[in-house]
Amino acid sequence: MGKQTYLHADLADSFSGAHSAEDCFRVLRDLVAGLGYGRIHYSQGYVDQNLQVQGRVIQAEMGEDYVRSYSAEAHLMADPLVAHVLVSPRPKLWSELKSDYYQPQMTEKHRRKIDHIIGYGLQAGVTLRLRRTKFGSGWVYAGASFVQDPCADPKEHDRAFLDHRTRLETLAEHYVDRLDIGEVSREHYQLTPREFDVLKLVAEGLQVQQIADHLKLADRTTAHHLSCLRQKLDARSNAHAVAIAMRMQMI
Repeated sequence: MGKQTYLHADLADSFSGAHSAEDCFRVLRDLVAGLGYGRIHYSQGYVDQNLQVQGRVIQAEMGEDYVRSYSAEAHLMADPLVAHVLVSPRPKLWSELKSDYYQPQMTEKHRRKIDHIIGYGLQAGVTLRLRRTKFGSGWVYAGASFVQDPCADPKEHDRAFLDHRTRLETLAEHYVDRLDIGEVSREHYQLTPREFDVLKLVAEGLQVQQIADHLKLADRTTAHHLSCLRQKLDARSNAHAVAIAMRMQMI
């Protein structure tokens, strides 16, 4: 067998025991640590035909301080790394962000995110596109960033990346193939099992009383579940909730 075949077999074996999204992320984390990456940021979502993000789910280990400060200012930021994976399959080195700063396609919100990244000394890393699939009038996407600890030398990282690029890209491929992205979305929106049951029946076209009969619930209880899941999905209606769930691959 060739080197690439051995690599696929090795990675398939590593992920064979991963039976949940959490398991998959743990295996990914352990494997990329061996390549020098102590931080991971996985993102999946849906973009419309104008490449505007309409929904995004994140699974990450970027450090508590980083996450806390980002969460406080997320509404002021736009992610240039997500923007990159939407338009290009080329790996994006984080060392490029400095030179991207004044490019015409960068908005003030993009620059705010770059400032945040550089402010934490995170310039040694790479972002990979994992998926970009047509869905309706838009696309479902997934991408992952692998980042070395603060103040790591970006030049040394970029040289090393050339050596382990194939392994890292193959590793990311196995991760996203093994991952149930619907499970990641369901965990993000924190739908209860009963709310998810109700959502699936709404998607099948059932009305409140029909759902209540099917699940042996009171009409009032069913309506409460619908109200809760609409709130969690930030949906305007039941039909909107179904659309969001389909875009985020939950159903």
